[in-house]
Amino acid sequence: MAEFSYIVLDLEWNQPLDRDSTIREPFFFDSEIIEIGALRLDEQFRETGSFKTFIRPRFYPHMNGDVVRLTKIRAQDLENAPEFPRAYADFTQWCGEDCCLCTWGPDDIPVLMDNLLMHGMDAEMPCCYDLQRIFGHEIMRDDRQCSLERAMELLHLTPGPRCPGRCTEHRADLRKDGPGRVHG
Repeated sequence: MAEFSYIVLDLEWNQPLDRDSTIREPFFFDSEIIEIGALRLDEQFRETGSFKTFIRPRFYPHMNGDVVRLTKIRAQDLENAPEFPRAYADFTQWCGEDCCLCTWGPDDIPVLMDNLLMHGMDAEMPCCYDLQRIFGHEIMRDDRQCSLERAMELLHLTPGPRCPGRCTEHRADLRKDGPGRVHG
C-alpha cells in the first residue's frame, strides 16, 4: 500500500487579452493554466518529491501582459511545453493515488476544475485543503486572508538561499528547505 502524501500545489494561469475575448461558453472561462508546481510531503511533512511543468495554452495562446509581469512566464517558455491534458496526466501520476491537494488561497482548485472541464477531462480530484483559510482560522483565529509572506513572519520562517528578496512572488516553485527556510 502506498504511503499517504500531501501535495502542496501552486498553479499559474494566463488570462484573455481583453474582456471581449473571454470565453463564455460552455461556461465563463478566464484562467487557463500555464504552469503546475508542487511539492510532495509524506505524513511527517518531509519533502519526498517536487513537480514542475509549463503548459502550452490552447484557449488563450497569447500571453496577457499582466500575467507575464506577475509570473515572469513568457510565451517562449511555453512553446515546447505539453498541453494541459498531458501535463495533468503526468502530474496525477506523480501525485500517486493516496494524497490530498493543499493550496495557499481559494483560487487554485476552482481554476483547476475549470481547466479539467474545458478540456473535457474527468474532474474528480482528491480531497483539497486551502491552507490559507486553515491558517487564518486555526492560527490567526480570524477569517481574513493572511498573505504567505505574513504567515512566514508569524511562524518565524525566513527565505532560503534561492530566494533573493521576496520569496512569496507568484510562481509555482515555492519550497520549504529545512527547518525555517523557504525559497521560491
